[in-house]
Amino acid sequence: MIKNRSAPPGPIVPILIYEDVSKAIDWLRDAFGFKERLRTAPEPDGTIHHAQLAIGGGAVILTGQRGGDRPPRSFVYVPVNNVDEHFERAKQFGARILSEPRNCEFGERQYSVEDLAGNPWTFSQSVADVKPEKWGATAVAEGSGLPTGARSASMVVEMRTYKTKPSQRSRFLEIFRAKSVPAHTAIGMKILGPFLSAEDPDSFFFMRGFPDMASREPMKARFYEGELWKGELENVLLPYVGKI
Repeated sequence: MIKNRSAPPGPIVPILIYEDVSKAIDWLRDAFGFKERLRTAPEPDGTIHHAQLAIGGGAVILTGQRGGDRPPRSFVYVPVNNVDEHFERAKQFGARILSEPRNCEFGERQYSVEDLAGNPWTFSQSVADVKPEKWGATAVAEGSGLPTGARSASMVVEMRTYKTKPSQRSRFLEIFRAKSVPAHTAIGMKILGPFLSAEDPDSFFFMRGFPDMASREPMKARFYEGELWKGELENVLLPYVGKI
């Protein structure tokens, strides 16, 4: 079986739904001793929709309650060796299909069903090893709020604050997460955020980490002088910016 860095560890993983995932992360960590494994980037309204917490050899998945969802309840996530065979077997025994097997951007092929009592289950097969950063999540180093690898004493971190033109923040961040963050990561920089301002609907900030001071300027030059920035992002992103 493929070991996928984006998949939670454990033979059976509960999926717990919370109205406030960020608050649940802090509470479960402090009260029960869980360690944060990864989380997705904030949604346009600043909320976190998905996170994974680990303890011992197991894990739990936290997911947010979307607007219009029915009241929160728990799911169960189960890794299997062959999800398509498992799906056919579940159908034969009358499981109610919620979603058929599909390949997901985070390296899993999975389907969801309800059992005879209406309890929801998701069965998942790892089909690729995908870094969390590839699908918009951030792997979190144990005991820290910084991405994995950002705990070195020599790490240099800078904070970048932006203000977009009115009502353009969501569109800017959509492009930023999809193209700019992966490009930074490919060069060797670490990105934490973006984080939305609670006071200003057009402002946000993110933190950018470098292995050391000597690598800071060369890495920035590789990004800003590279083909992606010069040939695309500079012309696409800057028109949305009101103030840096």
